[in-house]
Amino acid sequence: MTWPFNSLGVAFRLFCAVLVIPSAVSAQAWLFPKGQGAVSLSYQNLYVADHAYENGDAHDIGHVLSHALTLDVDYSFTDKLAVRVAVPYIAARYYGPKPHQLPMDDGTYHSTLQDFTTDVRYNLTKRRVVLTPFFRVVVPSNSYTYFAHSAAGRDQREYHFGTNFGRRLDPLIPKAYMQAQYSYALVERVLGIAPNRSNFEFQLGRFPVWLGANRDDLDRLGMGLAVPATAFLDQQGHIVFRVTGPAREEELRERLDWLIGSRDGPPPVAFVRHLDE
Repeated sequence: MTWPFNSLGVAFRLFCAVLVIPSAVSAQAWLFPKGQGAVSLSYQNLYVADHAYENGDAHDIGHVLSHALTLDVDYSFTDKLAVRVAVPYIAARYYGPKPHQLPMDDGTYHSTLQDFTTDVRYNLTKRRVVLTPFFRVVVPSNSYTYFAHSAAGRDQREYHFGTNFGRRLDPLIPKAYMQAQYSYALVERVLGIAPNRSNFEFQLGRFPVWLGANRDDLDRLGMGLAVPATAFLDQQGHIVFRVTGPAREEELRERLDWLIGSRDGPPPVAFVRHLDE
């Protein structure tokens, strides 16, 4: 069924998409090593309580409850080239005292696959500042209904051009890093209007450090019984390096730099022993 458009309809179409489209994967300046990747399944629950009118007033005349389950696959074909594919499955319903006279807004859940997202990232530098440009394509997986409160999305193609930036913050903030992403999106026109937009993301985080492991933990990690001991894990949770005894700052920095760097050269020594068990 085709629904007539007007200016309010266009705005409503975009508004619904903001509500139910799952968030894109955050800035990804660092890539997986060649031949490695990740498969993730994420869940989001979104609840909209009020309707906002053009003057900013909020009115409780119905609610939107949405569930999104997103499958995301990310794989590095080389140390510099990675491809990511994701698609969400959306289930949403509208309910309230004043339901709209639209087939989907009948108080029951309506579900469908939403949009395929594919992006290609190519790393240019891995020195002090990591620079990884990307190109992303968003394509609707099917001709789902978009004009409804419980719509799955916008049903529009998008083309994103952008760049990821990343940097470790040592020595200013030990064990910390920052990432940022900027992109410009070319969006399919609606009634001759191109809702193109700029997107910006920023992250500040710390590398996870697990303190206070007991002897059973050391045994499971293959560290023996000597303390102190340090283990370095990669993105998949595999132990890459071990240090028994007090770990020196240069040993920590060398191994962390290799794990999140280009890995072009030989890796540091896998096992360093500073004291006998």
